[in-house]
Amino acid sequence: MANTNPWPSSGAVGIGTTSPATDLQLQDTNVEIGMASGSDTHAYTRLGMTNAYDTYWGSNVTWNGSAFAYVAASGWGGRASWIDQINGTIQFMTVNGSTFPTTLPAPRLFIDTTANYGYVGVGTASPAAQLDVNGTVHVTSLSGGGLVTSAAGVLAVSTVLPTSAMPALTGDVSNATGTLATTISANAVSNSKLAQMAAKTIKGNNSSAAANAADIGILQARLLLAEATVFNVLDYGADPTGAAYSDAAFFGAAGTGAFGSAIASNQRFKIRIPAGTYKLKTSYAAVLGNVSDGFAIEGDGAGSTILRWDAGLAAGNSGITISLVSGQGNFPNASPFVIKGFSMVTQTNNNGDAAIYLKMPDTASQSAFSFFENLGFNQDTTGTLWCLGIKVDNPQWLKFKDLMVNCVAGILANITGTTSMDGLWFDKCYVDTSSGYCLDFESTGSGFQTLVISDCALIAGTDCVHASMAGAGGGAEDWVIRDSYINNRGSGSWAVNINSVARIWVHDCFCDYTSGMAGCVKIYNSEQNKIHHNLFSGGGGTETALNIDQSSAGKIDSNEFSNFAHDITLGANASTHLCVQNQYLNGPSTNYVRNPVISDSGFRNLFDIPTTVSKIPPVADVPVGFRGFVSDATATTFGSILAGSGTNYVPWYCDGTNLRIG
Repeated sequence: MANTNPWPSSGAVGIGTTSPATDLQLQDTNVEIGMASGSDTHAYTRLGMTNAYDTYWGSNVTWNGSAFAYVAASGWGGRASWIDQINGTIQFMTVNGSTFPTTLPAPRLFIDTTANYGYVGVGTASPAAQLDVNGTVHVTSLSGGGLVTSAAGVLAVSTVLPTSAMPALTGDVSNATGTLATTISANAVSNSKLAQMAAKTIKGNNSSAAANAADIGILQARLLLAEATVFNVLDYGADPTGAAYSDAAFFGAAGTGAFGSAIASNQRFKIRIPAGTYKLKTSYAAVLGNVSDGFAIEGDGAGSTILRWDAGLAAGNSGITISLVSGQGNFPNASPFVIKGFSMVTQTNNNGDAAIYLKMPDTASQSAFSFFENLGFNQDTTGTLWCLGIKVDNPQWLKFKDLMVNCVAGILANITGTTSMDGLWFDKCYVDTSSGYCLDFESTGSGFQTLVISDCALIAGTDCVHASMAGAGGGAEDWVIRDSYINNRGSGSWAVNINSVARIWVHDCFCDYTSGMAGCVKIYNSEQNKIHHNLFSGGGGTETALNIDQSSAGKIDSNEFSNFAHDITLGANASTHLCVQNQYLNGPSTNYVRNPVISDSGFRNLFDIPTTVSKIPPVADVPVGFRGFVSDATATTFGSILAGSGTNYVPWYCDGTNLRIG
């Protein structure tokens, strides 16, 4: 079509305005230019501006005055795409569907020209970097700059990086030019750069394996600090199955063995021996330094933790020997020494002194509140006995509890110096020896003060309780033996044989017999003793129930004597013993002392059960006011002087001059 009304050759053209500012200016509330091709009647491609100054260029999209919409819903298969510029930001948009959405989807591509000038976002309208992709990136081929793609098109960093161009880093983390190796600068991590911690906590790891640091509370911290002084033999490679020897794990030097590491720590320690059977073949000896806090060697129980020696030790070597220095455990820092919870057995001949040997110095201030508890000393089924269960030099304030000892000899407590030792207690111990003493107390100087044996079973091939203290009284005094079963089986042996101990009380014990023994209780060089409420059972041979000599001021009362050749023997230098309310059961003739050997002019043998007048001691030896009962009085008149060889049963009393009926 020809132009029959030509435009002027110069000037601007305005549509909707008479004052165009450019060569061609279209002006309306909504301005849009459409382009069509061929027979297209919809002009799908359009360029326009909305009344909100939103400029767009798209296909099959138009501005209907209030929102974007399809030019034709059937056009382009219900698809539309356009480039939208609003407020200086460019968005690439697409939609697909039979109905144009009322809410536009997120831009497919977004170029931010506001907050972050030039940042490009893919799948995000708020790019935070020069290229910000919200989704998976697939690259067919990309190389150079240390970047490569896999066969699947996944972007990765090449193993070969251009480190030569790496600049130097400074600050808390630094590196040299041309290298990726970085270093945290010395003193760079200050408290302010650490994560904040909960109140009253420390950072650490309270688990049983490696882990990240965590906040640890006060109680957990205390437990951790306490655990730091525990040396577990399993941590040093001990074998609890008994298949391999565990000597190195037990007795190795610091860093290789539990005992060596514990002693080298120079602090209070505990050596833990968990349940199991540990095979050993060597002895161990150590000297403790000034560890005033004490120590513990602890298993999981005598029936659970077994230390088994399957090789004999050389003569003079004990299984475990620990020597203490002077002042060990001295007050005010005294703390228990505890050895508990395991058994020590031997399979082959053992010539050592003892299974455990504790050496304490000759000083009154060493060792406070020490314990041997829940221990067993025995032989394996194919072995021989330990020579001695426990040996202790110069013990002080020491308790033995719940021990099971089956050895050649039982427990030896030995004073090597001149200082008297205080406080020994044997409680609930079973000791069965083949030929040695159950409990042996020896001294070359002074003696033991305050010793208690209670609730024990003692069975020996010789004396069950044997004590030899030095000197008259020897500094040894105040011993109690009570509530125990004592059976001495060796020829010439005594259940209790004590020399030079003052003030001995034996009560509520059952002293059993074996034919050929010497007797039950022998006390020499003593004073102020009491033998009370015991059962003494003889073998019908030449045994003596009680043998007391070089002793004074004693009382023998409420005991039962059965089947002895001599119930009571008092030596020439024994004096002033009162014998009251005892029963003598020796066949058909009962309730009299059987064949007593009495050289004590002050011996008083008094009864509160019927006896004959001839059995009553001389009136000078009977306490004023003492009352008894006879079966052969010649009279029954109250207040008359008592005379025997009659047939009357009457009570009697002593008025200090005569024995009278009444």
